Amino acid sequence: INFKNPSILLETLGTKQAPGSPDWTSLINLLYWNMSGYDCISTCSGEIKDPGKSILRGLFACVVLVTLTYTVPLSAMVMQNKPDWSTWKTGSFSVIAYEQVGPWLGGILVFSGTVGNMGMHVAELFEDSWQLHGMAKCGLAPTIFAYKHPKFHTPTYAVLFTVIAMVILVMLPFERLMMADNFFSCS
Repeated sequence: INFKNPSILLETLGTKQAPGSPDWTSLINLLYWNMSGYDCISTCSGEIKDPGKSILRGLFACVVLVTLTYTVPLSAMVMQNKPDWSTWKTGSFSVIAYEQVGPWLGGILVFSGTVGNMGMHVAELFEDSWQLHGMAKCGLAPTIFAYKHPKFHTPTYAVLFTVIAMVILVMLPFERLMMADNFFSCS
C-alpha cells in the first residue's frame, strides 16, 4: 500500500485478482454497504414518539424484512440457475423473473426496486440534512444550515445543500460511491 498517495488504494482495491478468482474486496464492500445504515436512526430519534420502544421494533422488523428480501429471491433464482449465476450482472433479477415467471413479476421487481431506491434516497436526505443541521447548531458547520423553515420546521438550507451534494455524487460509478460511503461510515 502506498501511504503517500492514498488515492491509489481506491484505484486498485478490487482490481488485482487472479483470473477466475472471487473478488472478495468488492463482495465485502457490498455486504457492508447493504447492511449499514441502521445507526442513522439516532439522527432523527428526537422526532419519534416513544423512541425506546418504536426504534427497537422498527429495527427488528427492518432486519427481518431486509434479510427476507435478499434470501428469498436469491435462493429461488439460484435454485432455478437459469441463466447460470456466474453470468448475473446489474438488472439480472428482473430479467430472470421476466423470463422464468412472466412479465408481471419482472415489472413488479423493476417497480419495487425503483420505489425502494427512492425511499433510500429520501431517508438518506432526511438523515444527512438533520445531521448537518445539528452540526450547525453545535458550531461544527456554517450557521446557515441551522435555519429551520418557520412553518414546517425542516432544515431548509441543509436539505438544499444535501440535494446538491447527492446530485453531484450520483454521477460517480456505483463501486466508488459504495467505497466512499463505507469509508465515511467506518470513520
